Amino acid sequence: MEKQEVLEYVAKVVRALITSAKPPVTLRSIVADYMEIEGEPIPFRRLGYSNDQELLKDSNQFNFHQSGNQVFITAKYNANTEHIVRMVRQQKTSKSTSLSKPTPIAQKPKPIAQKHTHGNKYHYQQRNKQPNHQPDQEIGRAAKCENQAIAEHKQDLTGIITQELFESFNNIQGPFSENLQVFNKNPEYITRRKKELKKEDDLDRGQITKEVAREKQKEKETRDRAVTETIFVTIENKKAPVMNGHGPRHVKVANGQDKHNDGKPPLRAILGNSASQRQQDTSTVYHSPESSFKRPRHPRVMYPGHQRTTGVSVNHRLKVTPQSDAPTPAVAPITPPASPEYAQTTTAAKATYKEDIHGGQGETGNVVTNPKVKVPLKFDPSLDPVSTLNFYCAANDFEKPAYNIFNKLRNLHCSVQIAGDVYSSYPQEFTDKETAYQRTAQIAIQRIMHAQSHQKLSACTFSDVEFIDGLYKELLKHPHGILGHKLEDWYGSTFRQHLPSHWYDLIVKSNKIRVEHGIDPRIILFANDPGSSEPDRTSITTLPQMVLPWQSSEGGSHDWNMFISFCDSTKIVWARMIDQIANFEELTKHIGRQMESPHFRQKVSKPYAQEVYLVEMPDGWNRVRAISVDEETRSGRYHFIDFGDVAMFHSEDLFHCPPQFLALPAQAVCLSMYALDKFEDHPHALQVLTKELDGQTVVAHVLTTEKQFLELGGSAQGVVENGKRRACLVATLYDTSTAEDIHLNDLVAKRITKCTPAPSLSDEKKIGKTTPILVSHINDDGDLMVLLRNDDLKFVERSIAQTVADLGEQDRVSYSDLLHDRHIFVCDETVDGVKQWFRGRLVTRPLNPDEESFDVYYVDDGRQRKAHISNIYRLEANNRALATFPPQAIPVRLHDVPEIGGHMLHRLRGLIPWRTEALLKVVAMDGGKPLVNVFIREDPESMYMCVNIGLRLELEMASSLNNDI
Repeated sequence: MEKQEVLEYVAKVVRALITSAKPPVTLRSIVADYMEIEGEPIPFRRLGYSNDQELLKDSNQFNFHQSGNQVFITAKYNANTEHIVRMVRQQKTSKSTSLSKPTPIAQKPKPIAQKHTHGNKYHYQQRNKQPNHQPDQEIGRAAKCENQAIAEHKQDLTGIITQELFESFNNIQGPFSENLQVFNKNPEYITRRKKELKKEDDLDRGQITKEVAREKQKEKETRDRAVTETIFVTIENKKAPVMNGHGPRHVKVANGQDKHNDGKPPLRAILGNSASQRQQDTSTVYHSPESSFKRPRHPRVMYPGHQRTTGVSVNHRLKVTPQSDAPTPAVAPITPPASPEYAQTTTAAKATYKEDIHGGQGETGNVVTNPKVKVPLKFDPSLDPVSTLNFYCAANDFEKPAYNIFNKLRNLHCSVQIAGDVYSSYPQEFTDKETAYQRTAQIAIQRIMHAQSHQKLSACTFSDVEFIDGLYKELLKHPHGILGHKLEDWYGSTFRQHLPSHWYDLIVKSNKIRVEHGIDPRIILFANDPGSSEPDRTSITTLPQMVLPWQSSEGGSHDWNMFISFCDSTKIVWARMIDQIANFEELTKHIGRQMESPHFRQKVSKPYAQEVYLVEMPDGWNRVRAISVDEETRSGRYHFIDFGDVAMFHSEDLFHCPPQFLALPAQAVCLSMYALDKFEDHPHALQVLTKELDGQTVVAHVLTTEKQFLELGGSAQGVVENGKRRACLVATLYDTSTAEDIHLNDLVAKRITKCTPAPSLSDEKKIGKTTPILVSHINDDGDLMVLLRNDDLKFVERSIAQTVADLGEQDRVSYSDLLHDRHIFVCDETVDGVKQWFRGRLVTRPLNPDEESFDVYYVDDGRQRKAHISNIYRLEANNRALATFPPQAIPVRLHDVPEIGGHMLHRLRGLIPWRTEALLKVVAMDGGKPLVNVFIREDPESMYMCVNIGLRLELEMASSLNNDI
C-alpha cells in the first residue's frame, strides 16, 4: 500500500508539471523539474523500477513517444485539468518564469565562436537595412487582435484560479475537520506537541548558529593559510595560440579544402596558363594581412655559407623570458609537481613551511605555543561506532559529534559533523534514528582513518644515491615499469615516505633508470639492465614519408592546394598541403599541452645530426632536425621540418621529442619554381618572394611526374647533396582567387627585375664617404668607368661563369636574333689570347643581313669594341635573370685635375690598369657625373696614394721642366 501511495503522489506532481508546461514536453525536463520542486529525484529505484519512464508508465496516466534521442511525455485526458491544458496551449510565449518553478540562477552566456565570414556579416547587415513594407492598417489590426487575446486570457485565468482554489478548499476541509475534532478531544497532546516543536526549533537554531560560526572560523583559517603558504601549481595554458600562430579564421571552401587566406575568395581549379597581373599597386599589395598560418619569422643566425645574415640571434630571443605580473617569493624553492600530470604540494612540505612562518612570528613579542599533536583515531571493536567517535572528539578537544536527521517521506537520511567536516550516509536510508546514527558514525570512522593513512607519510630522508638505489631495486621487481602518475602512491605505500622534490631530475640523470613516454601522454619508469652504463642510441629517428596526392593516370594534371610557409630562394620554396593542415594543428596542440608540464621537458645532453628534437619558440613548440652539430660550442644548425627555415640553436635549447609526436610526417614540402632557377642567388629575390608568396595559399601545378620524382630522390623535403638542398618537385604557382589566374612565377620574375636598383654614386649620403671599387676602363676624355664591389657585381660574375659553361653552338645568334634581343653575350679574346665573356649591347641596329662585325658596348665594363657574329651568343634565352640585371659600369670624373689627354692619358692608363682595385671618395657632383678622388696602391704592401694629387704633381713637374728648357 505504501508503494501505491508514493506512486500516486509522484504521478500527481508529474501531471501538474506537464500541465503547466507548453507542449512538447520532454521526459528529461520533467525529471529535472521534479528534482527542483521536490528536492529529490523520482524514487524509481526505491519502488523497484529500472528508470523514471518505467515508473511513470506503470501509473497508467501518461503517454510516451520517442523522436530521435528525445522522449516526449504527455498526460492522459483528465476532465478536471482539461481547461488548464487548453489555457497553457493558447498562452503566448513569455519571458516571465513559471510560478511553480524556482527562478534558476542566471548563467553566463557562452561566447559565440567567431566563425562568420565577411560574406555572412554583409548579408546580415543587408537584412537589417531592409525597410519594413507592412502597411499601417495591418499593424493596427494585429495590435487590436493581440489586445483582445490578452483580455480573454486574463479573464480565463481569473476563472481558472478561482475554481482551483475552491476545489482545493473542498479537498482540505474534510480531513481538516476530522483532525480538528481529534485534537479538541486531547488538549494535553496539543500542549505537549507545542513544547516539542518549540524545543526542536530552538535546538535547530542553536545548531545552525554554531555551524555558521564554525564555517566563518574555517574560512578565516583558510585565508590565513593562503597568505602564509606558497603553493606552486601548473596551470593549463588554454590561451596559447593555436599552435604556430594559427588563428580562428578557419573556413571551408567549396571544394572541400581548408582555406586560410584572410578573407580571400576560395581557390578553384586553374583556368589556364594565363599570366594576368595583379591590379594592386606594389605599395599596397605588400601590406595585405598576413595569413593565419604564417608563423612569426625568427631572425637568422650567422653560420658559414649562409648568404643572408641580418637579424638578431634566435638564441638571444629564446633566453628573453617574459616578466610575470605576480610577485615571486624570494626564498621559497620551486617544488615540482608530485605527479607528472597534476601539480600538487606534499603535506609534509606544507607543514614544514607553516612551522617556519609561525616560528618567525615569535619576534613580535607574542607567546607562541606549539599546537597540540592530533590524536589518531583507533577503532576499538568493543565499542560501537557512535562511542568511538565520542572518544575521538574528546581526545582531540573537538565538540561532540552533531548528528542531523532529514525526513524523506517515511525514511531518514543522516549526517554527522566533526571538527567542521561533515560526513553523510547518503544515499542510504534508515527507518529509525539509532540505526542511522550508528551507520553514519561508521562511515565517518572509515573516512577519517583513510585520511590518516595518507598523512602518515614523512618527508623523504634518503640521500640522492639512496633514493635512486632503493627505487632501482624496487623497479627490478616490475619488468613492465611503473606509470608516472601512479609513482607517488606506489612509492608512498612501498617506502612510507614522500617522493623528494627533485625526484624527476635524479631519475633523468641516473643511468640505472630510464624514462619512456606513453601515448596519453604519460611517462613510464623502467629499471635498466644491470651493468648498462648509458642507454644505447640504436639508430637515428626516422619520420614517415609524406604521401603526395599523385594522380592515378599518367596524363593527369597534378594541381595541389598548398600554403607557402617559407621562401629561401626561387629553387627552394617550402609549402604545406592544405589537406594536412588539420592534422598539423592537432599535433601542435598536443605538443603544447604536454610540454607545459616540466616533467616532460627532457633536455638534450648530446645532440646528434639528423635527429629530431623540439624547440620552444615565441609562437609555440616546433619540431627541428639537426643538420650539423659543433660539439665544442655546443651549438648547431637545425631545420624546421614543418616550416622549412633553418636556424642556429644551442644544445641547452633542445628537448627530446616523444615518439608519439613523430608519427606525423614532416609537413613542409620543398618546391622549385619552374623557369626561375637562374634567380636562385639573385641578391634582391628574397624580399620579393617574402612579400609575394610567403603566407599565401596557392595552387601548385606540379610539372614533375611521379616517376621523375622517384628518380630525383623521392623525398618531399628534397635531397641534400654536398651540403646544399635540391628539390625533387618543380611547379608553377598560380593564384586562382581572382577572376583570372595569376601566373605567380612570371609575376615574381618581373617584380625581382623591377626591384633591382641600378648602381649609383649620386646619392648625397655617399658624398665624403669611401667606397671600394674596380676601375674597368678609362675613356679618351680621362673619365673613369668604375664597378662597385658589392653583391650585385658578384652575382653578375657568378651568373656569367655558370651560363657560359652550358653554352653550345645552338646558342649562337643569328641576324633575326639581333633584331629583337636587347642584351647579348660576347666572347672577347683580345686580352692575352684568353677568352673573356661580357654582357653586351649593340650600339646600332643591324641594317644588312650580310654584316658580320658589329659595334658592341660592354655594359659591365664601359668599353666599346668590334665583335664578330661568331663570338656573339644569345643571353635572354639562356639566362633571364642576367639579361634583365642593370648594367654595372658607372662613369665618374676625377676632381680638381688638369685636362687629361695625350701623354697624361697614357700615363694614367699605365698607373691604373684594367680591373684595378681602388678606393673612391665622392667630393661633388658635376651634372650627372660624380667628381671623385681615387686612391690606389702599387702593391699590397704599400700605402694608398691619391691619383688626383699624383696627376697634379705630374703636370707641375712637366710644366717646370718645359720652362727650364
